[in-house]
Formats: sequence, structure tokens, C-alpha cells
Amino acid sequence: MHSKKRLKAAIAAAWIVSAAMAVSFASAGEFLLGVGIDDVCDRANRGRAVAFGLEVRGDAVWTSRWAWFGFGFAAESDGDGDFWGGAGPVLYLRLSDSWRLESSIMPGLYSKGVGNDLGTSAPMFQGQIGTSYRIAPQWRLGLSLGHKSNAGTATRNPGVETLLCTLGRSF
Repeated sequence: MHSKKRLKAAIAAAWIVSAAMAVSFASAGEFLLGVGIDDVCDRANRGRAVAFGLEVRGDAVWTSRWAWFGFGFAAESDGDGDFWGGAGPVLYLRLSDSWRLESSIMPGLYSKGVGNDLGTSAPMFQGQIGTSYRIAPQWRLGLSLGHKSNAGTATRNPGVETLLCTLGRSF
């Protein structure tokens, strides 16, 4: 019965994130796809799995010459069947005409597959930092490191890190 509740929670989270991403896609500033490794900081290499990410970032709400701020929706899944989805602020810092730093903090929901037990399913926060390079007009190639954790809202709080190579398209 417990696994049925988890499956229902995962399906509900997937639908919520998908609906939010579909609504925001119409006014999206950027769309990113990522592939990489989950549990990248596991030195024993026991829990590593292939990870996939999808993110929609809205147009900037605030801009300056070297920084801009907006909101985004993201979803991440891995080969262990773990799923996370959330939304929150995204900050960009311009390093040059082609390079930029990217950072986000997104609260969301987590559904454990056979992989990482992160102590709870909600709230599950993901903090992410990355960099990207403009490879062509409207296209960026990047690398990001994300950390998912319940931020101490549950007794167990191990956290997990995910490294993604991203391909982004701005609109």
C-alpha cells in the first residue's frame, strides 16, 4: 500500500510540474534539457545513476547590465526511478558576451524510486549552480551541479548531488 501512495504522489507531482511547465512555456525565456549523473558525490559509487533534467525559465523579471533575475520550473528524473519537480527563482550573472553563471533555488516535491531516500517527499529543495556558453544565437551549452535536500524539515536529511550537461534554447 505504501508503494501505491508513492506512485500516486509521483504521478501527481509529474502532472503538476508538467502543467506548470506547459503554461509557462508560452512565455518562456529559455528551455533546457540536461543529461548527467545523479549522486555524483557518492565516493563508494553505490547510488550513481543516469539523470535527466528538463527546465523552463521565464522571461527576466529584473535586469541590470551584468545580472538578471526570473523564475523557472524544473523536473529531474534518474535511472533509479527517483523524480523531483519544483519551481523558484533563477539568477544569471553575465561573465562575458558568451559566458554566464546561473543559480537557482527551487522548492518542490520528491518521489523516491529505488534510489536515494532523502527523508521526505515534500518539501524537497534543489539548489543549483552552473555555467553556460553561447554556442550559437539562441543556443547555450552548459554544466550545472544541483543539490537536493529537505533542508532539515525531516529527521533524515542526507541530500544528493546531480551533475548535468545542459543544452538550452532561448526564445
